[in-house]
Amino acid sequence: MKKLRKWTIIFLLALPVMTLVGMRVGWWFVPKKPLKVLAMDKTGLTPEGQEKQPLFWVLNNDRYVRKNGLLYDGRRDYLGFFPLENKQYRVKDFQHMTETEIQHVVSNIDVTYYIGTAGVSADIAKHSGFVQRGMTEKDMSFLKKMKTDGKLIFAEFNTIASPTKANVRRDFENEFGIHWSGWLGQYFTSLDSTSTELPQGIINNYKKQHAGTWPFSHSGIVFIHEKGIVEVLDGKRDLINPVPMIHTFSYGINSLGMKKRMPYSYWFDIVQITDSTNHAISAYELKVNNSGQKLLNKNGIPAVFPAVIMHNDKDYKFYYFCGNYCDNKVPLNSSYFVGGQYLSLMLDGTSSNLFFYKLFQPMVSSILEQYSDIHH
Repeated sequence: MKKLRKWTIIFLLALPVMTLVGMRVGWWFVPKKPLKVLAMDKTGLTPEGQEKQPLFWVLNNDRYVRKNGLLYDGRRDYLGFFPLENKQYRVKDFQHMTETEIQHVVSNIDVTYYIGTAGVSADIAKHSGFVQRGMTEKDMSFLKKMKTDGKLIFAEFNTIASPTKANVRRDFENEFGIHWSGWLGQYFTSLDSTSTELPQGIINNYKKQHAGTWPFSHSGIVFIHEKGIVEVLDGKRDLINPVPMIHTFSYGINSLGMKKRMPYSYWFDIVQITDSTNHAISAYELKVNNSGQKLLNKNGIPAVFPAVIMHNDKDYKFYYFCGNYCDNKVPLNSSYFVGGQYLSLMLDGTSSNLFFYKLFQPMVSSILEQYSDIHH
């Protein structure tokens, strides 16, 4: 009996290690899948760039590889702004390419993901020579060619906001059947003026517009319009549920593996669908009371609006994520395990990671898998 107990204890102690080894070895046996992916990121200030980590986590975990058979590397395999050592920078994008060169790029890739175009601070831009911040005419030329060739296009939060020029924004909106209202928003756990997570500029602008007052200390949702207008839904006074909720519809749940309801506490943009061939896979809902609804009505802000927009037809594939979905620090090491999302959730099941593993990861993984199955 003692011997049996001893071996039982040994087995129970060894089980987690054996499980980890099995998950790691299992990942090596997942077949490599060739898929030519081009990410565009004009915002990252560190080589690791947490803005890119979610995308490259999915690519690595699903074993997508470049033409040379190697896994993707988020520090190198993208276009945009490249931070180097000793505060040096390099820029590599479409700005100095001819139309023929851009077409050559398009013909050699399957998927593009526009992570961010806002650029970097004016000082760094000047130092690096990175003058073409925002989405540019050359970016639009690239995206139009991708659309014409029926390739898969991802774009997300703030891609067409400032400093993108108005004519380029209109071109993007007309091309892809969406329209940005000019409003951005984010939930903050504390609206206290001493909170480190709340940008001081937001407080200052609000005070200028509201007789020098900032009457908030609880949680709430801050809205900023491109014209500088700031409005706030107070978590206790205006909201029934302070955190915005993403509600995913049947297609997203059944075909993309997304969670039906998910709280979302990052930046979002309020975007409208202008083309009937586009569909919302999921939508944000702001649970407001009467005073909250009055504030929304006064500013033309809807209480329900798209979270993920899809154009998934025979002509082209386009997804717009109406939030800062790819700006999420996830541990890349866990991507090298089968079921790495479960491993990460066990080690660090924070709310930020829950959004990635329950919504972003299954959604992007499923979209890539469906596209790859059709085109390879």
